[in-house]
Amino acid sequence: MIKVDDIITPLEKILEKGAKETESTEKGYRELLKSTVRAIIAINKIDDVRVISRKWNEFVERSRKSPKAEELFHAFENETNDA
Repeated sequence: MIKVDDIITPLEKILEKGAKETESTEKGYRELLKSTVRAIIAINKIDDVRVISRKWNEFVERSRKSPKAEELFHAFENETNDA
C-alpha cells in the first residue's frame, strides 16, 4: 500500500522542473504539468488525506503558490466547483 507522502517527491519534481528550449518539449511539459495539478487536486479530495498527512497539506499549499502551477490550480478547482 502506498502512502500519500511517498508520491510527494515525484510530483514536486514535475512542478519544479522546467521545459527544455524546444517548442515541442514546452508543449509536452505543459501537458505533464496539467496532469500533475489535476492529480494533486484529485488526491486532495480523498477522505482523510488532509487529516492524516501534514506533509501532504504543506505540499499542496506550496504547489498552489508555485508560479508554474498557480493559474492551473485556480482554473481546475473552479472547473470542478462549477460541475
